[in-house]
Amino acid sequence: MADALAMVRDVQKRDPKSPIGYVLEGDLYVKQQQLANALPAYEKAYALVKSPEAMIKIADTLTQAGKAKEAEARMAQWRQSYPYDTKVPLYQAQYYSGEKQYKPAAEALLAVLKLKPDSHVALNNLAVVYQQDKDPRALETAERALKLAPYDPVIMDTVGWLLVEKGDIKRGLPLLQNAAKLVPDAKDIRFHMALAMQKSGDKAGARKELEKLFADRRPFPQADEAKALLKVL
Repeated sequence: MADALAMVRDVQKRDPKSPIGYVLEGDLYVKQQQLANALPAYEKAYALVKSPEAMIKIADTLTQAGKAKEAEARMAQWRQSYPYDTKVPLYQAQYYSGEKQYKPAAEALLAVLKLKPDSHVALNNLAVVYQQDKDPRALETAERALKLAPYDPVIMDTVGWLLVEKGDIKRGLPLLQNAAKLVPDAKDIRFHMALAMQKSGDKAGARKELEKLFADRRPFPQADEAKALLKVL
């Protein structure tokens, strides 16, 4: 840490008007979970160049430090000052979604789409938010994203999973299988595929996929659901 910090300080001295050295300093402190030291470094970077990236780092650090309300206030202030930025509202939507605050998450994504109607990322994220909020617009929104990026495995997973949830296994399963081929290490996609296989009647195939998931010891969000499913196959 001391050597890395010395190198960062050297970067700051060589180019004192650049935010890069302060961003690097903040990143070092975040890795050490020294959030109280990270925040001033990011604030210095932001003071030099008011970039959305610096704003996001400040908001993320505040949130990790238990100051979510302050982070929200800073992001709201940013959006008022820079209404044409899309990076901060995308981050904001991710934060709200993680907190299961789906209405403000959707609002942030709709603001992005007002500026960039063809943003497949925003459309996909909005579809996921709608899905979590039981909003019937989820599938339509996801399919719009898929038309814009037909080979994006994340979007293929979203559409495939929404179709499976609606009982359309015939259309949903192939999308999930293709997504899994594109990103074989994506355990969430492989879990969705296994569940779709089980729903299609292919219990042996589903069991095989689940066993592969657990052979790889990396954690994944649906691990408890996957264990429960494996028990009944």
